[in-house]
Amino acid sequence: YYLNLPQGTPQYAIYELNIQDSSSAPTVYSGPTPSGNSNLAAVYFSPNKDRFIIFSNTDTRHYLYWVNSTLQSANRISGTGSVMSASPLAATTITNVQTRSMTIFLYYMDVNTLLNRIVGKVTDNEIHWYANQVVEG
Repeated sequence: YYLNLPQGTPQYAIYELNIQDSSSAPTVYSGPTPSGNSNLAAVYFSPNKDRFIIFSNTDTRHYLYWVNSTLQSANRISGTGSVMSASPLAATTITNVQTRSMTIFLYYMDVNTLLNRIVGKVTDNEIHWYANQVVEG
């Protein structure tokens, strides 16, 4: 996954490159519109082969967003209204194969340069976010 400013358009786009052979072309997600200060974190959900892409848009909004790779529409992650401009993002997951669910732990820096963590539960191709908190220590 990477960001690119397509020629002839004023907005950045998210690209997915699945390398299978030398002629593989990237998939462009035109619905979500990250900014020039955006960063990406991609999460692969194996039980249903869907992917969730998390990105920041901090030029004017200071929020984190997630997009389901099949829906291509961005959803704001509530409780993340103080994301530092160009904040790095890191995501780790725990998958429960028996219940076909996944827990996402997403880390980012806030405008006070404190490390934050928000937890998301993936069910039925949706992410429900909760427990946004500053990581102590």
